[in-house]
Parts: sequence; structure tokens; C-alpha cells
Amino acid sequence: MQGQSMQLSAWLWRRASRAMTVFMIFAVYVVMHIHQESLHAEHHQAADTYNMLFNCSNIAQIGINTRNVHGKGVTKHANLGRHQNSHVLVKMVTGTGHDVTRCLSNGNRSSTECYAWANMKLLKEILLHLELRHSNLVQLLGFCIRSEETENLSLSQHGVIGVYEYVLPLFHIRSWSLTDRLRSAWELVDLLDYLEHSALGSLLLADLKRSHLLFRPPHSIVIVDLDDVSSVEPKCTSVEQCRFKVQCQDGRCIGHSAKHNLHKLHSVLLYELLHGGALTYVRYNTSSVCDDLNSG
Repeated sequence: MQGQSMQLSAWLWRRASRAMTVFMIFAVYVVMHIHQESLHAEHHQAADTYNMLFNCSNIAQIGINTRNVHGKGVTKHANLGRHQNSHVLVKMVTGTGHDVTRCLSNGNRSSTECYAWANMKLLKEILLHLELRHSNLVQLLGFCIRSEETENLSLSQHGVIGVYEYVLPLFHIRSWSLTDRLRSAWELVDLLDYLEHSALGSLLLADLKRSHLLFRPPHSIVIVDLDDVSSVEPKCTSVEQCRFKVQCQDGRCIGHSAKHNLHKLHSVLLYELLHGGALTYVRYNTSSVCDDLNSG
């Protein structure tokens, strides 16, 4: 009986995974088809109504070295690309990603299913970038969704590809002027306000890390990873189950996501921007602000 239950669970997981992947690919295909038809009629050029630089017709013009991985996340790899003397970042799912290898090691799922789940997360990130526009989110420059191909890493063959602006590691913040640090902190808090009141609802940056915050010269800080973003507030049955003293309404901790984002951003970066390495008189004025940010 237990074996039959496990087989049923595995079968249901496969069905759900395939349905989810088909839906995501269909959604992006419809978006791309509408844009390409509109351009063909009006502009006859390789761009779309989102003013993207790259789509399936020209993405292979980007030169990349797939052995030189610029960044490696849980789901996807980012390769440094070059196009017309400018750098870009190219994101793809590969067989060495943590999500894929962990899924394959399970033994109950096929390689097709494991790659489908990882590709879905990249598709979700691309769709979020199409919906969300803020100067402190890394800029999506284009994408191509042509198939579920994952083994061939050529940009003319790979199934799901995202192209993003090239941004730099974030170092030496303490050497910035106080004006630049305050401006950057204000821009990031403005981003959190934008995410709280987005058209998708209040968005949670569930996995915000220092490595997800990169540098766009001269002094902008951008968030680069959106695949774990969610608009669902935590479940609750009473206010005691909700963090940050938010209310439990209709079974959800309303306001949790916004306060979680503020608390997390303060711990990974805002404290250093406002307080770390500052002069004594500056720290005297920013300490109470940091305490308020830390408490949400």
C-alpha cells in the first residue's frame, strides 16, 4: 500500500510539473508572438514592444564562453557575454545547477522533469522582469524561449535564455561619500515601497542575500535575482503567529512581506550604508534610524 502511495505521489508530481511548464512556456510564447507580430507590421526590426535588445532572432549574436561561468546560483548559471563591445549577462539552466542535480539524485524523477522545474523558475523570473519596472532592479535586455532543450548550451539551440545588463560585485561601500550612501539607501527603500504596492500585490523577497545585490556605476545598487519572489503572505490562525506585529486577516499575516523585506535588507546592506564606518556624529544620528529599520 505504501509503495502504491509513493508511486501515485510521483505520478502526480510529474503531471503537475509538466502542466506548470507547459503553461509557463505557453504564456511566454503568447507574449513573444504578440510582440513579434506587432513589430513585423510596424517596424520590421528585431525588437519587441518591451523595447528589448534581444529575442530569438538575434540572441545568438552574443558571444559567450560557456566554460567561464560568471555566476552560479541554485537554479541557473550566468555567463559573461559580449555584444558590440558591450558586456551582458546570459542566464541559462544547465545540468550542473544545484536544483537539477538534487532533483536527479532523488532517483524518482526523470531528467526531463528535473530540467522542467528549473526552467520554470527561470521563466518565472523573466515574466516578473516584464511586469516589474524599477531602476534598482537589474534590467532585462531580452529573452528567448524556443524549446525545452537544456543540454546544448549554444545560444542558437538552448531552449530558455535570459539576457541581463552587466553589473559588478558590490565592494568598498565604506569608501563612498555620505551623500552617495544616503542616496543609495533611499533608492533601495523606494524599491521596497514599489514592491509592497506592485500590481502583483505585496511581493516577498524570500531569499534576499548580499550576493543578490550588485553595483551599477556610479553609485546604484540593484537586486539581480527574482526567481524566489512571491506575492503570498504567510498563513495564520491568530495574530500571535505573525511576525513584526502585523495583523492576521482572512488567514494571512497581512503586511508581513513588506516588513520582512525591510528587516532583511537592513541586515544585509542598509546598516552598512547608514552606519558602518561612518564618523561618530553620523553614527549618533543614524543609530535610531537603524534600530527602527531593524524592527520593521
